[in-house]
Amino acid sequence: MIMRYILLVAMLLVAPGVACAQPRKTPVYLSHKGEDAIGKLLAIELKRQIEKSPRYRLDQLGTPKEGTKFFVKIVTLDVSGSGPGAGLTSAASVVVEALEPMERQYAFAWYHKLMLVGRENVRHAAEVLLEDVDASWCRAVKNAPDTCPKELLP
Repeated sequence: MIMRYILLVAMLLVAPGVACAQPRKTPVYLSHKGEDAIGKLLAIELKRQIEKSPRYRLDQLGTPKEGTKFFVKIVTLDVSGSGPGAGLTSAASVVVEALEPMERQYAFAWYHKLMLVGRENVRHAAEVLLEDVDASWCRAVKNAPDTCPKELLP
């Protein structure tokens, strides 16, 4: 009888911790190369989107000992030309590499997209990009396209 009470108390103490346990967020290391204003804004906005994401966390370059890590590399260039329209549109090349220490000893690139980003849609572009990365990763690891969201970018 006493053993039942001890077991019940132990379960009550452990249960809240299990119920509150949050899934581990994947660390993301983001780098940007480009001198264009839109590209810089895109990198800043993508960092914001990662920071508020339930699946990812922005991290500084380092090497966590375990778990998957993403390396997001963005290269941008102003494509709007010179004159009155200069600085309004940038082309962005986005490559994501993943490192899964238990699976591979090297990072492998599994995502590469090109996109045009205008000054007026930087936030939307960052939101769509992160959703697209998420959908693409789901397809890469599950190998069951019907169970994953569709990619949003061509």
